[in-house]
Amino acid sequence: MSIKKILLGFLLIAFASVASVTFTIYKMQILTDNMLNIFIHPFQVNNAVAEIYTGVTVMDRDLKAAIHVHDMEHIKKNISELTEKILRQEERIEYNFAIIYENYLGDNHDIDNAYHAFIRWKTLVEQLITLLDSGKNHQANQLHNTRGIEAIEHFYQQNKVLNDFAVKKAGEFHSFSVVNSSHYTVTLILSLTLILSGFIIFYIVKNLLTLNQNYQHQLYLLDQNFLTATLTRDKEVIDISHALCRALKLDREAVLHTVNDWFFTDEQQYQSFESDILAGISISQEVFIRVAGKKLWFHLEVIPESTTEAGIDTFNVFFNDITDKKLLEKLSITDNMTGLYNRNYFDSVFPREFRRAKRDEKHFSVVLLDIDFFKQYNDTYGHQEGDKALIAVAKVFIDQAKRSSDFAFRVGGEEFLILTNQKDFISLELFVLNIIHRVEALKIPHEPSIVSEFLTVSAGAVQVSCEQDMTAEEVYKAADELLYQAKSAGRNGMKSKAFTLV
Repeated sequence: MSIKKILLGFLLIAFASVASVTFTIYKMQILTDNMLNIFIHPFQVNNAVAEIYTGVTVMDRDLKAAIHVHDMEHIKKNISELTEKILRQEERIEYNFAIIYENYLGDNHDIDNAYHAFIRWKTLVEQLITLLDSGKNHQANQLHNTRGIEAIEHFYQQNKVLNDFAVKKAGEFHSFSVVNSSHYTVTLILSLTLILSGFIIFYIVKNLLTLNQNYQHQLYLLDQNFLTATLTRDKEVIDISHALCRALKLDREAVLHTVNDWFFTDEQQYQSFESDILAGISISQEVFIRVAGKKLWFHLEVIPESTTEAGIDTFNVFFNDITDKKLLEKLSITDNMTGLYNRNYFDSVFPREFRRAKRDEKHFSVVLLDIDFFKQYNDTYGHQEGDKALIAVAKVFIDQAKRSSDFAFRVGGEEFLILTNQKDFISLELFVLNIIHRVEALKIPHEPSIVSEFLTVSAGAVQVSCEQDMTAEEVYKAADELLYQAKSAGRNGMKSKAFTLV
C-alpha cells in the first residue's frame, strides 16, 4: 500500500471522526437547549404569572374588606396594615415581572401590556387607600366598583396572555422532547465511526450516555410534574403522565390503552369543544372534573396532531390545576354567612342574564324576597339566632334554585333575590309559593310576628317575556314594588305580575 493511500486512509478516518463529532455535538446541543427551554420558560414564567395573579387578587380582596369597615378606629388600623401588605405584594409582583422579562420567549410587548395594566391597577389602589384614609368609604366603594373592576379585569386579560403563551410553549417543548428520536441516529453514526476510530467513538459514546441519562431524568421530571395525556382519534389513551394519574386518582396501568370518551371531563363539556379539535383546532378552556367526590377545576389545553392525510390522529391533552383560583373567585362573589351569591356579583350577573334571556327568547323571572319582621326577630332572640335564621332560610333558596340557569343572591341584610327561567307564569307562582311554604315549614319560632308563630317571608315576583321592551332596572323596580305590595297585604305571601305582549 502506497504512502498516498495510507495518508488518504488517515484523512478519511480523520474526516469521519470530525464529521461524527460535529454531528453529535450539534444534536446534543439541540437536546440540551430543548431541555433548558422546557424548564426555564414554562416553569419560571408560569410560576411568576401565577404569583402575580395571586398577589393582585389578594390585594383586591384586602381592599374590598377595608372598604366595608366603617368604624374609624378600625379604619386607621386597617389602613396601616393594608398599606404594608400591599407594599409587600407590589414588591413581590415587581420581582416576578423581572423574572418574566428575563425568561419570556414571546413578544415583550405582551409583558409591557401586562405591566402597564398592573401600574394602572396600582395607581387606582393608591387612590382607594387615600379615600379610605380620609374616611370616604362610599366614594372608595364607587371607585372600586367602576374603574376598579374595569382595571383588574383588564389586568387579568393581559396576564392571561402571558400564561397562555407559556402553556403553549410548554406543550411545544414537551411534544418535541417526546417525539425527538435524534439520539438513535447519533448512536448509529457513532457505531459506524467506532469501526474507523475506536478511541474517538469511545469518548463520544461515553458523553452520549451521560446526556441520555440526563434526558431520561428530565422526561421523568416531566412525567412526575406535568398533567398530560395523549389519546388517539378513537379516544384510546396511549400515554398518560403519572402526575395526571395522581391528580385524578387513576391507576395508570388500568387506564393505558382504554377508551376515555370525554377526555377525563364529561359529555357536556366535551361536546363544547369536540368539533374544534376534530377540525384540527387547538382548544383552551376551563373544565371541572369530579375526583373522589370533590369538584376540581383545570385549565384544559387540547392540541390535535395530524401525521397522515387522513386527518387528526392523536390529541395531546394538558391540564393545569386551577382549583385554588376558582376557590378565590368563589370567595369574591359569595356571601360569607349564607353561601349565597353576594350583591357585587348580582350587579354583574343581573344585566348579563337579562340580555341572555332576551337573546335566547326565554322568559326572564325575578323574585325579590324579604324576611318578615326580621328586626323584631333580632331584638327578641339576638343577632346570633338571627344569623342562624338567615342561614336556614338561605338553604331553602339554594335547594329551590338549583338549576344551572338559577341564581340566588343575598342583596341586603334580610333581603334576597332569585333569578330563574320558569317556562310560564303559573310555574313561576308555584315556584315562589313553594319557597314561602318551605320557609314557614322550617318552624323557626317568631313570637313577635303578627302573621305566623314561625319565621316567614314575603315575595314580589316578575316574569318578563323576550318581546317586552323593558330594561333590567325596570324589571328590578317592578319586583321591588310587588314585594312592597305583598308586605302591605299582610306578609307571608306574594304578589306577582307577568309582563307579556297580548
